[in-house]
Amino acid sequence: ASPTNGFGGYAATFPKGRFEEDEWSPWQSNAIKEAWEETGLKAAIVAFLGDVDRSTTRTRYYLAKRTGGTPTDMGWESQAVHLVPLKRAREVLDSPYDHKVVELVEKVLQAHGGRMPDPWSGAG
Repeated sequence: ASPTNGFGGYAATFPKGRFEEDEWSPWQSNAIKEAWEETGLKAAIVAFLGDVDRSTTRTRYYLAKRTGGTPTDMGWESQAVHLVPLKRAREVLDSPYDHKVVELVEKVLQAHGGRMPDPWSGAG
């Protein structure tokens, strides 16, 4: 997504966010909520990717499968949503932190023969 007014200095970045002080939510639920709010896409998590240390925070990422929604439903935090093939992700994402996330995605896909993992197979 492209954060509104380039928030955080990003032209494009992965959806992410912090827990709200007045709500409790497991990590996965928060990830799904942030993806919806920032992209308008509904998602189901299929795998844990990893934690990426940023300049002052640590961000947890998950690999998810789109289950519905449309970018036209994105919230005010984003001014655009980019759906690009993985091989072009580094061109679109301008942060080295996001490039680490792309590496995590590539590793998970490589470990599963180039396919999305099946969370129900027990193979993780």
